[in-house]
Amino acid sequence: MERTMMRPTTILHPLVASIKQLALTVLCGVLLSSSALLAQDSPAVQPPQPPQSKQSTPRTHLRQGQPGVYQSFQPCRMVDTRNPDGPSGGPKLAAGGTRNFSLVPSGGDCGDTLPAGVTALAMNMTITGTENGGFLTVWPGGGEQPNASVINWTSSGTTVANAIIVPVGADGSINIFSSDATHVLLDVSGYYLSSLETDDQLGIVANNATAAIVGQNNGGGAGVRGEATSGPGVYGQSASGPAGYFAGPVEVAGNLNVIGEGNGIVFADGTTQTTAATGGGGGGVGGAGTAGALPLWTNGTTLGDSVITQSGNNVGIGTVSPTSTLDVRGNMVLDSGINPSVLFTAASGGEQNKYLGLFNSPTSPSASGLKAGGILVSDSFAFANPEKNDLIVKGNIGIGTTVFSSIAGTAKLSINGQNAIDIFGFQPLLTMTDNSGSGFIRAPARRLQSVDGTLGFSRLPTCFVFPCPSFITDMVLNSSGNLCIGTVSPVHRLSISGGPTWTSNGWTGSVELQNAAAIAWRSNSAGRRFGIGQSGGGLYFFHTNSDPGTTGSPAVYDMIIKDNGNVSVNVLEIQGGADFAENFDVRDVQPLGSDAPLTAVQPGMVVAIDPQNPGQLVVSHRAYSRHVAGIISGAGGVKPGMLMGQAGSIANGQHPVALSGRVYVRADATRGAIKPGDLLTTSIVPGHAMRVANHAKAQGAIIGKAMTGLKAGRGLVLVLVTLQ
Repeated sequence: MERTMMRPTTILHPLVASIKQLALTVLCGVLLSSSALLAQDSPAVQPPQPPQSKQSTPRTHLRQGQPGVYQSFQPCRMVDTRNPDGPSGGPKLAAGGTRNFSLVPSGGDCGDTLPAGVTALAMNMTITGTENGGFLTVWPGGGEQPNASVINWTSSGTTVANAIIVPVGADGSINIFSSDATHVLLDVSGYYLSSLETDDQLGIVANNATAAIVGQNNGGGAGVRGEATSGPGVYGQSASGPAGYFAGPVEVAGNLNVIGEGNGIVFADGTTQTTAATGGGGGGVGGAGTAGALPLWTNGTTLGDSVITQSGNNVGIGTVSPTSTLDVRGNMVLDSGINPSVLFTAASGGEQNKYLGLFNSPTSPSASGLKAGGILVSDSFAFANPEKNDLIVKGNIGIGTTVFSSIAGTAKLSINGQNAIDIFGFQPLLTMTDNSGSGFIRAPARRLQSVDGTLGFSRLPTCFVFPCPSFITDMVLNSSGNLCIGTVSPVHRLSISGGPTWTSNGWTGSVELQNAAAIAWRSNSAGRRFGIGQSGGGLYFFHTNSDPGTTGSPAVYDMIIKDNGNVSVNVLEIQGGADFAENFDVRDVQPLGSDAPLTAVQPGMVVAIDPQNPGQLVVSHRAYSRHVAGIISGAGGVKPGMLMGQAGSIANGQHPVALSGRVYVRADATRGAIKPGDLLTTSIVPGHAMRVANHAKAQGAIIGKAMTGLKAGRGLVLVLVTLQ
């Protein structure tokens, strides 16, 4: 095979010229900065310039150098805020404002002067038309504002210039902050580049025994990297040594061409692989394969097809027609040998919050997803965006069951199991919010919460205007099994407090039963069950021998409170008193010709009809008075057994007067001892009774018969009231 030598074009002289130009530019930049700083008090400012036409800047053969290499060109005005408003013109910078100027690659008014890859600009910055003292700060677009200024001035009408070098942002822009209103001008004279670019081959010829180019990278990148659109990115040629030498791994993104007969790739074991090798010895590799299939070493020197196929940018395992970046047909096992085995959703560090999507198929992409720290089960990722530790399900959830039906329809959560839900935590609670309404600030809610063994039921009222109330406890079931409604401290099995206002008297409704519904008690030892119920006729108190749910025995009504207020009772047994009394108003008197003070009306006093006040009584103070009406009840601890009166009428009063029955009376025995069975009448002692001595005068003035005696003096005598 004829060996063809490809020799790169030598461009040493332009390279040397560029290095010289770089040195001169840096020196000029230093001198320019010094002169600008020395002339800050009165620099000359050119008038506003119209936008320049696009011109091609003369370039050297070596246009760009290594990253950070400086390239100068004919100065050009990129920004002048004195010009009409526009991206590179007015308006004037406002006091305390920041303005962004896009300079690369558009170049402002300089046309296409700047090539791609510019990382920084060398410019002369001038301010003029100041209104007060102030300063300017400049920094790359998208970056943070530094705390250093580039120009400072102290008065209005100042014109100051300074030569600066400013990096540009990723979008090719810079930011300018002005503490005071001023015009600004930017004249650019050079730039810094990020990569090496030539219009022709870059040739380096060396006369040494090592290498013409030595690339060493102590980081993670390559020592030498070459990229090309059509031809070779890197070309190596040596008179006697190897054309290329690599001390580490070699990665080739295109073809690796070995030119010349007898040349090849030398491996570390000394064997050489040439383009003419077909396998079967001599360090060659043999075998056949399918286009697109990744090779598989079937033995030490033979390659064949593996189960991995690449089609474009897609890789398939178990398929020769992958439809996605990684297409696996078959089962996968993720076992790293440690716990847990990890599948990352992002290659970079930090919180990425990315999904691992699980789709039905490329043609029917109903989706579910695992997100970093959260899970979404939905037919669309647009449904929700779960945060860390969140589980969001669009459809129904079944635990221990596949049936989602309920009385109310399809249930979002269906649980089958005896211990279906167990809620742990500090004072755990379950809140139900009704958002079916509208127009409110906060929707109504109900809450069930356990606090120290007590189960509380509370509500959150609908809120239409701030401030909104907090939860209100309506019912509590305490640890003793007592239930209360309207209060938080039940003292009985059922305690009810309050309710809606019921009457104009201020009663509140706590319990309501439907008509013909009754409250029942369990049967007593005699087999009787008692109940209280309401029907169309009134309130009924009854007893029955029927058990709940049976009709074998009727209800026997013991007492009925009718709708008109009348009470009907079979037998009324009174054990709290011994007389029949009515309420009267009683007036005290002072006997005629006596200076004794009025005696207060007291129980046991004899009273008579008051002729001066119809319907009222007066303390009796005459002997054998036919106006006698009765005895004020309550003396000696004997109370009325039945008391009558009509509120709001003349038939009412403050004192219960016994008209019949047994009652203690205040008696006077100074005119004769009283023995049981004696008739009693009124005496001249106010409110006292005495023994009847003159039966003729006693007609119509008898109070009753004495049941106890009084030998002398004054005291209480039990009397059976029988007015005659």
